Amino acid sequence: MIFSFIATEKKKKINSKAIQSSNGLTKKQYYSRIYELTKFGLVKRTLGIYELTSLGKIVYSSKLKIDAAFKNYWTLKAVDSIEANKVNSDARKALVKEVVKDKVIKDILLCEN
Repeated sequence: MIFSFIATEKKKKINSKAIQSSNGLTKKQYYSRIYELTKFGLVKRTLGIYELTSLGKIVYSSKLKIDAAFKNYWTLKAVDSIEANKVNSDARKALVKEVVKDKVIKDILLCEN
C-alpha cells in the first residue's frame, strides 16, 4: 500500500505525514512498514522526501505486470486450455493476438518458445 503510493505519487514531494494520512495508518503501522521498505532497499528518504530506489522501480514494474496477469486470469486460462489441446503454434499466436488485450501480457505470451 505505501510502496504503491510512493511509486504512483513520484512527481509530488511525499513526506511521512502525507503517506500516513493518505493510507489511514497509525504511526506504528506507518513506521514499521517504511522501515521494512527501506531495509530491503525499495524506498529511500532524501531530505524528508520518499522515493523509490532503482531496485524499487524494478520491483514496482514487476508488480504492475503481475497485477495485469491477475486481471487477465480467465483469458490466460483460456489460452492454457487451448494449449492443452495441442494446437499448432500459429493458431496459438493468432488466438493470443485476438483474445489478450493487455500489450505487456500479449508480448510475453508471444515471445515464448
